[in-house]
Amino acid sequence: PDGEFLYWTENVAGKDAGKIGARVYKTDLHGKVLYTLGNVKEGSTAQPVDWTNPTDVAVAPTGDVYVVDGYGSQKVYRFDKTFKPLKTIGGRGKGHGQFSTCDGVWVSTLRSEPEVYVADRANGRLEVFDLELTYKRTVEGFRAPCCFYQHAGRLYVPELNGRVTVLDAADKVVAHLGDAAGAKDAGSRPELFDKPHALTVSSAGDLYVVEWVANGRPRKFKPVA
Repeated sequence: PDGEFLYWTENVAGKDAGKIGARVYKTDLHGKVLYTLGNVKEGSTAQPVDWTNPTDVAVAPTGDVYVVDGYGSQKVYRFDKTFKPLKTIGGRGKGHGQFSTCDGVWVSTLRSEPEVYVADRANGRLEVFDLELTYKRTVEGFRAPCCFYQHAGRLYVPELNGRVTVLDAADKVVAHLGDAAGAKDAGSRPELFDKPHALTVSSAGDLYVVEWVANGRPRKFKPVA
């Protein structure tokens, strides 16, 4: 009822770490910053949060906001729609509710109750939680999953090791797309993925994938019958 908004993560590394970045922004559709979390001074529209390098943000139907500190503390943060802190879980490890590069977060609405999916990249799995961040289950068998996008009853997952996987509402694999399977020339072959790092799907079903290669390769794919 208050309109539509964009949420952005800004991570930073190297000599500038701790000086800039390490922030999450809420903006209007014109890019005007409405609220900032992270590496900021406290104010009416800003709240300091002790994270290192947040990599993704997701919003639930309730308005709750989830942030993963994927290149830092390996923690998942939950805020309400006014950015009041509600819960923090995680830390580095292999146990359930622990992470090794929790790169992406998504609130899936494919089932009757929304669920929070976390891409646990270096552990090669997805960790699934309820909206309260209580652990529910693990989906194994991924090659460095990075993030998520939901479209038409499916969940799309780019995997940094040469593949995009599509899941149904039951976490079953519908398709593996562009599987490079270790091909050394995947970066130059249009039918293969080399290092897909993020993606999105248009309302028409067009798939857009960006890859973490030297030329930052973005590509568009059309659906076929």
